[in-house]
Amino acid sequence: LQKAAVFEMDQDSYPGVSLRTRPKRYYPYNDTASHILGYLGRPTPEEMHKAKSAIQRSDEEYKKSHNYKDLSPSSELADHRIGRAGVEGYYNSDLTGDPGRRVEVISLQTLKVDKTIFDMPPRHGDGVFLTIDLDVQRLAEECLGEAKGSIVVMDTRTGEILAMASYPRFNPNTLGADYNKLIKDPDTPLLNRPTQALLPPGSTFKIVTALTALAEGKIDLNTHFYCSGSITVGEFKFRCTSAHGPVDLKRAIEHSCNVYFFETAKRLDGRAIKEWTEKFGFGSETGVDLPYEASGDVPLPRYPGERINVSIGQGALVVTPLQMTQLASAVANSGIMVRPHLLKKIVTDDDITVCKVEAPELHEIDIPKEHFPAVQEALRQVVINGTARGKGLEELGVAGKTGTAQTGSSDKNHAWFVGYMPFDAPRYAFCVVVEHTTGHGGEVAGPITRKLVSGILDIEKADKLLTAKRTAGTPK
Repeated sequence: LQKAAVFEMDQDSYPGVSLRTRPKRYYPYNDTASHILGYLGRPTPEEMHKAKSAIQRSDEEYKKSHNYKDLSPSSELADHRIGRAGVEGYYNSDLTGDPGRRVEVISLQTLKVDKTIFDMPPRHGDGVFLTIDLDVQRLAEECLGEAKGSIVVMDTRTGEILAMASYPRFNPNTLGADYNKLIKDPDTPLLNRPTQALLPPGSTFKIVTALTALAEGKIDLNTHFYCSGSITVGEFKFRCTSAHGPVDLKRAIEHSCNVYFFETAKRLDGRAIKEWTEKFGFGSETGVDLPYEASGDVPLPRYPGERINVSIGQGALVVTPLQMTQLASAVANSGIMVRPHLLKKIVTDDDITVCKVEAPELHEIDIPKEHFPAVQEALRQVVINGTARGKGLEELGVAGKTGTAQTGSSDKNHAWFVGYMPFDAPRYAFCVVVEHTTGHGGEVAGPITRKLVSGILDIEKADKLLTAKRTAGTPK
């Protein structure tokens, strides 16, 4: 800026030279929330043609309103950039302003502007305000650390996404210089894992199996199965995590008994499993306002072995962490699904709100309400006496389910924890998943969840204290 000011003051010493500004996006928090924000890129030839056409239409409207005639200023698009990912991509048309155009007459003798005959000033793009809480986002990224995986935190009442952490990340400020390295990285740092990573959900999916069987009338709360540690179906042996003895539904969820759900799956029709799974939003995009969201895949399990695998979240079933967060929210809300979203409002440069999310988009799953309390209580018992006991989650009011999903490697798993809190008045739904780890859901994702939930409660307490101080200082 200092050099530019000196040049402007002594421009006569530089004949034929002029300054030209170039727009550049700057991300003040570097790699924080980089997958949410996204990045810009150069337009393709087709996009360039479309942009030129839009500019020409804009020019024609401007000339008519200002009585300009027979002027066809060339459209300079050398610096044009288009949103390629994240919010930049999804809300590109709102965020993109207009660089403005000018037609000037230059004196050949002095090479200076003699007069301006067409001047269309630049227009700022609109401001897009997000639901992301910066403190919660930073917390989620800190909790995930350098573990490859995802953390999602969502308001169960509104569907507002408060945090969406993905690791590894990238810095959008240096994306151009880093791009070749990033696209060759086997850990795929450009992948937004919460919405694009397709993973088997493991035992967290037992929530869906339980509610499906209850809705179909294949089991009830008094249904018991005996777990000896495994069952044999045809020539295949399916193992449990332990020999649990006689088990009912609540205890099966609490201790993640595979055999209970194997026996349940044998009673279920494959088409019923697929249909109810899809009713919970799996196999479809959640509709979050981000581009390239993956829908996952819900297979039709035709044979007993396939039904058994799907019942515990294995086989061909794959989901995204955001879909699992939506599931946790639906259980917390006793069957009411809320669409996850990032947009809070869109505001013009002169502070006029042109778009605002007024109310959540709700959808009720047609499962009788009386089936939810037992599952909710079982999820609470998971952190008290079950597979997540001793992780410090009980005193934080958490209810949830651990999961350990096979990856195809004998020593690597995906470690999950899906849940909500406070269990008696749910406000936050969350999903923690660490990919390709040697540990299990409770031992790997459990401590991360504890740190996350504890941090959220600290942030909430600090916000309430700050609000109280501001209220106390307001003149009456």
